[in-house]
Amino acid sequence: PGADRVRGWDDSEGEEAFLTPVAPVQISGTNLQVADASTSAKGAVELATSAEAIAGSDSSRAVTPAALFAARRQVINAQTGTTYTVVLSDENKQVTLNNASPITVTLPQDSDVAIPVGARIDFMPIGAGAVTFAAGTGATVNGTPSLVSRAQFSPLSAQKIAADTWVVMGDLETA
Repeated sequence: PGADRVRGWDDSEGEEAFLTPVAPVQISGTNLQVADASTSAKGAVELATSAEAIAGSDSSRAVTPAALFAARRQVINAQTGTTYTVVLSDENKQVTLNNASPITVTLPQDSDVAIPVGARIDFMPIGAGAVTFAAGTGATVNGTPSLVSRAQFSPLSAQKIAADTWVVMGDLETA
């Protein structure tokens, strides 16, 4: 009495009964409402598309196993010039470098490109040109034994380990 209710079948009693909603479900007039889910409360949630899961920038949608699998797949950023400066969207991507001439990859300082600490970018020289990693103004790049790819198809990665500081790893030429 005095409250909105829904009548339904109660299997345990074998008869009709008024259903009592529990959070996050509410009844308001003729509407059945479910509150939004959060990290601390059950509720309704919208599913992310594969594209949204890959972008990784949505903090309000849930991810299905299929979208999670799609997000694990590395996106290719194909480059054909003799110079390339990494950009924010390169994080977790495979940058292919395809040129017969030497290629310089610049790893920038934070004030130029705010790539987060911990970010990793993979590189694959698919052309004949050797790849040399260089520090942008104000940045530091470390690697051993050098900062130059050893050969065509040498797998390489650059990881941001601190503010303005990068480490290059992989199949690097001996100094």
